[in-house]
Amino acid sequence: RKRSARKRTYQRDSEIPDYSFTELLTPREEYALGKRVQLLVRSEEVYWGWKQENLREPTIREWANACGYNEEDNNPSWEVEGMSDVLRPASNDPSPNVDPDFFVGKGMAKRNGVGRGRKKNQTYPRFLEDFFDDTDVRFSRGGVKTEKPPKPTNRGTSSDFVEMILRGRNAKKRMIHCNMRLVVCIAKKYKGVGVKPEDLVQEGSLGLSRAVERFDPSRGFKFSTYASWWVQQAVFRSMAYHSRIVRLPMHIHAFLNKLRRIRRALTQELDRKPTSIELAAAMDISLEKYERIMRLTKKTISLELPKYSGNPKDDGESSELRIVDTIESSAVFSDTSSPERAAHDVLFKDDLQEILQVLEEDERKVVDLRYGLVDGCTRTAPEVSQIMKKPLNWVRSREFRALRKLRRPWYAKTLRDHQMYLKKSKR
Repeated sequence: RKRSARKRTYQRDSEIPDYSFTELLTPREEYALGKRVQLLVRSEEVYWGWKQENLREPTIREWANACGYNEEDNNPSWEVEGMSDVLRPASNDPSPNVDPDFFVGKGMAKRNGVGRGRKKNQTYPRFLEDFFDDTDVRFSRGGVKTEKPPKPTNRGTSSDFVEMILRGRNAKKRMIHCNMRLVVCIAKKYKGVGVKPEDLVQEGSLGLSRAVERFDPSRGFKFSTYASWWVQQAVFRSMAYHSRIVRLPMHIHAFLNKLRRIRRALTQELDRKPTSIELAAAMDISLEKYERIMRLTKKTISLELPKYSGNPKDDGESSELRIVDTIESSAVFSDTSSPERAAHDVLFKDDLQEILQVLEEDERKVVDLRYGLVDGCTRTAPEVSQIMKKPLNWVRSREFRALRKLRRPWYAKTLRDHQMYLKKSKR
């Protein structure tokens, strides 16, 4: 039963790749692969350090000698056409050949943007110090030992160096593939935020790749513990850059995520939707600041979207009408801020408040909440029942009683006059 439920879940999220049956790494494999990747990353740093000092790219033999592989190799296996380009580190050049006036993120391309790429002025080591792979020592006899093995790993011929580079890159690929389940698990938490799930998984895999490069297995913690932060940051950055048409600052996205968690917790605690006052108090901010942030972070929609989609009355098809077709052209040019309209609004509110005085206090409160006479937000009868903490029948009876009083001829005539004025003003 559990297996069938899992299959149904992944069929529902078919746009996300299925990594549920991916092989996991044992502690020994994770430590050994991490050491290989660590040696690979340090060797690539030596490559860039050699290039900074000599102002040219080193040959494979020069690179191997700088990394400690300086033994004589009479029959190098790497001297094959095109093999040199495969071995060199790609796309990690700290000074890429791009247009300096090309805008990227918060700055020009020469500054590499925010959290993208390596620092331009970063200094890299010229030589690689002795590197020790203590995997066999640490995992021998089930105990953890701290003594280093007698011989450094970065010793041998240039062919041994090439073999080390290829093993390191294969280890990096395997660590990424075996931990993709973590990326999918984190990306699924942010479904429905404006970015496609497969894009979140792709951005999370980039964060996972960066975590593999920065991971130090000798510190003693698991790789998933270390990589979760990098994946989280990559997914969060993707949401900040691509979830909205107008990009919001990172601290505003952090505020919205915190608000989403608090709203979910209050909804479970109160068994209803929390009000703005309750959310502002839980966020420890003023109501004015909360309303201002929510007003400025409203999502924008395209006027080219269909009026509706997936309507069961239309066999699940989308509407042929667009949103822009439902907007009256006269509404765009209508002057709603004229002195006559402002004076009429004031008179209408005064007449409406005078009419509502005939209602009892509970009836007036039900009508205010039901039709949004105070805050402009209409609510259903169940929502009013939850807010007032009264039975649903009690809310409906107060609403019917209030409407019956307001339908009296002398009250209906006043409201009808205002309705006629609004119809004339729209023409």
